[in-house]
Amino acid sequence: TGTVSLAGVFDDVDIATNGDSLSLEVTNISHAAIDTADMGGGTTLTVTPLLNQVDDGTVDVTATDNDGQTETVTINVSILEVNDPPVVVGSLTAVEVDEDASNTVIDLSGLFDDPDITTSSDSLTLSVPGVPSSLFDAVSVTGTSLTLDYAAEQNGVAAVTIQATDTGVPALSESYTLNVTVNAVNDQPYVAGPIPSITTDEDVDTSEDLSGVFDDVDIATNADDLTLTVTNVSHPAIDTATMAGDILNIVLLPNQLGEGTVEVTATDNGVPPLTESVTINVSVVEVDDGPFVVGSIAPIEVDEDAPNTVIDVSSLFDDVDIIPSGDVLTLDVSDTSNPTLFASASVVGTD
Repeated sequence: TGTVSLAGVFDDVDIATNGDSLSLEVTNISHAAIDTADMGGGTTLTVTPLLNQVDDGTVDVTATDNDGQTETVTINVSILEVNDPPVVVGSLTAVEVDEDASNTVIDLSGLFDDPDITTSSDSLTLSVPGVPSSLFDAVSVTGTSLTLDYAAEQNGVAAVTIQATDTGVPALSESYTLNVTVNAVNDQPYVAGPIPSITTDEDVDTSEDLSGVFDDVDIATNADDLTLTVTNVSHPAIDTATMAGDILNIVLLPNQLGEGTVEVTATDNGVPPLTESVTINVSVVEVDDGPFVVGSIAPIEVDEDAPNTVIDVSSLFDDVDIIPSGDVLTLDVSDTSNPTLFASASVVGTD
């Protein structure tokens, strides 16, 4: 609303001589931006513009004396532009997606408005001031489309601020906050390091550190944890294979050897739990075991000049390598305590 005093604009010679008086009123408005123009019964013109309208035009004010005589003036009225800020006129549904989702594209065309768009050919530029969170690789606006580009393996909540800026002078802005939730999705463990091969001697238990063999991206992002277990043993020489943390402990059967495998599985604590397995080759190498006495021979007593004595010694010795390694024993006479008693002492086969 604007006011202007019109005192002194009109006069009448009869005011001084005949006690005449003047009455002022608005008699015509030729202006697209004026809502009302009124003298209010005095000499002050009050002009009330229409909301958010600008224009040039005129207001006619007429002075009427007591005898009904009139005089009219035309007053030029300019209503100047004042930049109005953008306003939020719409709303957006909060975004909820799972971790590693594809990009979300949101239409922002009905979110903001500005009264100066109609009256002053104003226009709005939409933007996002900065990437708001590690949840995103990028957040961008092209025209009236907002694109949320999610970062891999990230989850949590974030507030994305969308800003509308007009082309007025000075430029004015308004903001809207969009809430985004990225739900955690359990990721499967994976093989991250080399899978060892284990070689040990027969009868020698062994251990192997498997730290670094498995990993899980959720360990860093979701405080995930991996539990290692032995899920299969396929080996003729292994008695037990167990995990103690990251350490694989192998206990061998006695006097056994060969090739085989141990399967170790990593299980995470996500929901649902997910697993990954590796197969470890295990070689148990032969170690030669010496023969040993398992039987006995009764003392021999004969008369002088007796015929030859033949003794079966087939069950006198044994060797644990006979069965697993195909070992063979060769028997011979290594010593006699009284050689004068014998013409000869020999072993043929096991006799």
